[in-house]
Amino acid sequence: MALIITTSTAAAQSPHRLVAVVAELNDPLAVQENAMLKQDEAGLRSRDVVVQNLTPEAARLRDDLGVGPRTTFEVILVGKDGGVKLRRGQPVAASEISALIDTMPMRQEEMRRQK
Repeated sequence: MALIITTSTAAAQSPHRLVAVVAELNDPLAVQENAMLKQDEAGLRSRDVVVQNLTPEAARLRDDLGVGPRTTFEVILVGKDGGVKLRRGQPVAASEISALIDTMPMRQEEMRRQK
């Protein structure tokens, strides 16, 4: 199963965590970010992560995430509770995203249930 990359609107509460990559199509930083995320596809999938690339045309979701019209590149991690957990103007390694997710109480509960 491949890492899901979608352009649909995310719900406020979701069974998935969202990594939103905000950039113009073919932006070099977005290309770099997507490549870094694909390097740990299995790890992100196991953490219920969905990757969503947002272009200026995705105005509603950009508004929902508080992304301004002048933002040229941003990586945003949204938790299952709908809260923004990370917002960065540079590419973020999948390992850093996974490590942050692993500190979240909901993820810790998921890991306890999997044992």
